[in-house]
Amino acid sequence: KCSMHMVKAKLKEPFIKRAKKAEFTACDVSLVQGEYYVDFKGKKVGSSAILTNMLGDVALLVTSEDDTSKETGDEASVLLFC
Repeated sequence: KCSMHMVKAKLKEPFIKRAKKAEFTACDVSLVQGEYYVDFKGKKVGSSAILTNMLGDVALLVTSEDDTSKETGDEASVLLFC
């Protein structure tokens, strides 16, 4: 059975928020000593890359309308799959 979980993760690199609305951004996720980390290495920007960006150990970084860009080490909400 597959499920989704919202967790907090630390950014391994800066995140630039591109819109003043809620965003779901594909990211690579890793679990190191009980703590989640995300980065965007190899992720492409644009609608044609949506499915490609979801291959491997990925998650979605979730930002709200009120969120702003984030720096390396900041904590962010991340939606994990299965």
